[in-house]
Amino acid sequence: MKQNRQPTPKNVVPGDTEGITWALPEGAIARLGKGRNPKIVLSPNSEYFAVGTMIGLWWYDMSSKSPIALWESERGLISIAEFSPNGEWIAIANWDGVIKLLDVQSGGCLAQMKRMEEQNLYYYLDFSPDSKWVATANWEGVVKFWMCMKTFVLLRWTEVNVKSFLLILAN
Repeated sequence: MKQNRQPTPKNVVPGDTEGITWALPEGAIARLGKGRNPKIVLSPNSEYFAVGTMIGLWWYDMSSKSPIALWESERGLISIAEFSPNGEWIAIANWDGVIKLLDVQSGGCLAQMKRMEEQNLYYYLDFSPDSKWVATANWEGVVKFWMCMKTFVLLRWTEVNVKSFLLILAN
């Protein structure tokens, strides 16, 4: 039986249950809001949801809707996030073109890849059903498929049904 994976609390300020003072810049006393254009993803077991924002990756407990952690606040600028179907990982991309594969339980970075193209903002990220592959796409239609833990191959297509391709890879 799989163990219950729970995100590790990072940047949590004791006594602040709303996240108003979490990971504040030096000299700031409070935060109004948690960033704009959030990317919200639900964990496969529906116990948590993660919100990628300009500030970082906010973790929430689904039952209480309360924040429980703030990850990746050093740089923030999360453009997309997605859970692996097995619930062990969350993949995130930031506006600098960096993709990270994070362990849900520890928050540790298991793998990292940086896009080197001029247009490096990812707008699509998805796992294969078996959690072995990740597909990413940027605004120019550049699609990358990579095995979790290492870069695999780079393809350039103008139109692609990434979910169908991932289903083929999984089979």
